Amino acid sequence: MQGPVLQPFSYDKAHPYDAGQHRGIDIGAGATGDRVVAPESGRVSFAGFVPTSGESLTIETVDGYSVTLTHLGSIGVAAGAAVTEGAVV
Repeated sequence: MQGPVLQPFSYDKAHPYDAGQHRGIDIGAGATGDRVVAPESGRVSFAGFVPTSGESLTIETVDGYSVTLTHLGSIGVAAGAAVTEGAVV
């Protein structure tokens, strides 16, 4: 993914429920309408609207991680679809 890091990952294993932790990386888009690509290959486990995050997409990677993309303008793939790293989603 390209773009400025707006908020880095922050997690304290000793205090996993403390306020102020951020279990993700927020990357800014260049402009409205920019295409978003899959950061890793895998299978789409969710594609749809989430009330607090807008249009969202989750990719389950082959090594067991989940990558969730949120605040998307639109979604171009459906749940169950296989995606490759760099593919427009």
